[in-house]
Order: sequence, then structure tokens, then C-alpha cells
Amino acid sequence: MNKETVCAVVVTYNRKDLLIECLEGLRRQTRPVDAIYLIDNASTDGTPELLLEKGYIKELPPLNIVEPWEKEFEVENLVDHQSIKIHYVQMGENTGGAGGFYEGMKRAYEKGYNWFWLMDDDCCPTETCLEYLKNAFKNEVAGPLVINRYTQKPEWVKKKPLSKKIAVKSLSFNGFFINRLIVGRIGFPNKEMFIYGDDEEYSYRIRHFGYNLYLINNAILYHAKIEKDIKRTLVIFNKALLYHCEMEEKKLFYYIRNGLIIVFRYQDFSLLLKKLRESLSYLIFSNHRFMYMKTFSKALIDAFKFLKRKKTWS
Repeated sequence: MNKETVCAVVVTYNRKDLLIECLEGLRRQTRPVDAIYLIDNASTDGTPELLLEKGYIKELPPLNIVEPWEKEFEVENLVDHQSIKIHYVQMGENTGGAGGFYEGMKRAYEKGYNWFWLMDDDCCPTETCLEYLKNAFKNEVAGPLVINRYTQKPEWVKKKPLSKKIAVKSLSFNGFFINRLIVGRIGFPNKEMFIYGDDEEYSYRIRHFGYNLYLINNAILYHAKIEKDIKRTLVIFNKALLYHCEMEEKKLFYYIRNGLIIVFRYQDFSLLLKKLRESLSYLIFSNHRFMYMKTFSKALIDAFKFLKRKKTWS
């Protein structure tokens, strides 16, 4: 592993201050990253200007670009003072998280890097995060224990696992660590999913091809996600029977549609049950139930259209 290269793939959109924290976390790794592919999804909050000020890039992208603009720069690793390549890509439009990870992984793969470490701009890995993740075998996919920086509680799992390495059904694109040999076989994340479910679909695809996913609980990554809108009701045996998350109509469309795509493609009926519980919760508790019903109908139709036209997933 020490002779192989690790490229972090970071996708950002209008969260420049969190992005700088993420990049500084990557520069403090005890097992240094060799490169960072930074995909800027056409941010409008002054992200390029702040990156220039902080020394991550040496020139600003042209104004009003249509096609992606890429430039290579260098920064210093804060541990061993070796150089880290910064591949900065300014997109011509916001392609969502899915489009950003597709673009970043594809470009990093074409550059020949051996390992890809995916994360959003609101992630900040602890200094030893990569050091522990690097113990993954080439035929495995690993992810860190993601801690919500506001609640200080683990995300995706109810509590910190006792085992240092546990098999999981899926991993989020928050510290997602994968070898190019697997990517070469299964392809890249599906850019058409835009937001929500792209990491879950990729995890399902990985398992579909016979690979395993593991959570490494001593590899810690902090995440700035706030889940204050999630409502959990009718708690039975410490499990939420009904829950839902209020969100705007456009995001809700992708959330429902992409979930249905995964259910139909991989025939996971436990996931279908989850979607049915969420729908029931919206119909009972939400003040936007009619918007939900309309959005669900549109998402269901589009999910079938998506599956009909989508022949490959790379």
C-alpha cells in the first residue's frame, strides 16, 4: 500500500469554509494522500477566490465556462511536508453530488491513481483516518466510522461497533475507500442520479459483482450534516416504525426516484419496506402530503423510464 497512490476525490458546492476544513484535514493525514481531485460544482459563493487566497490554486478559472476547466497545482502535506497534487476542476454547471463523484473518479482513474477516497466538502477526517483505511484489501471496499460533528454520535449505525471491522450493506460517499481494480470492473458512480442514493446504488453494485464492504471503526471522519428535520414516531423496540424527512420538492423527487431505482434494479424488498414506511409517514404526519403524492407519482414514472433507457451503469 505504501508504494501505491491514494487520490482523494472531494465534491464541493457553495460551502467554502467547510471545504477548507476538509482540505486541511486531508493535508494532516499520517498516511499522506498523494493527490486531491477537487470538483467544484460551479459554486457561486466565492469558493475559487478563497482557494486562491489559501494557496490551494494559483489562478482563477475563466468566467462563464461551459465545459469543465481543469488545472493542476501543489500544496504541502502538513505532516511530512511532501507535496500533494491538487487537480482543481471547475464545472460549467452544478452536476450534483453524483455528477461530481463521477467526474472526479473518472479523471483520477484516467490519471492512474491506485486508490480513491471519496468525500463531500462537509467531511473532515481525523489524522489517522486514512492510515486505518489503508489496511483494506484490493478486493474490498472500506469506509470510516462517520461521526456527526454536532451531535457527536455515529451516523448510519446506532452506536460505535465493538469490532474494528464489520461487514455492511452499503457505505456513504463520506470517506468511501476503493481500489481501481474494482472500479475498472464495475464502473463509476451514476451521474444521472444527481443527488441522493448514488452512494447506495454504487454499494449495491459493488456487492452485485461479488465484493464486500466494511466499516472500519477506528478510522474516524467527522461530518457536518444536520438532521434536525427528521421526525421519528411510533418507536417500537428501539426502531423507528415511521419516519420522514421534510425537504423541498426537487430534492424529494430525486430522493424517491433514486430509491425506487435501487429497489427495482436490485430487488431489495427490505429497502422497499423502508420506502413504504416513509410514504405512510408523509401521508399521516406531513403538512405537504399532497405535494408528496404528486412528487411520488412523478418519481415512480421517471424511475421506470430511467431503468428502461439505462443499459450500463458506468
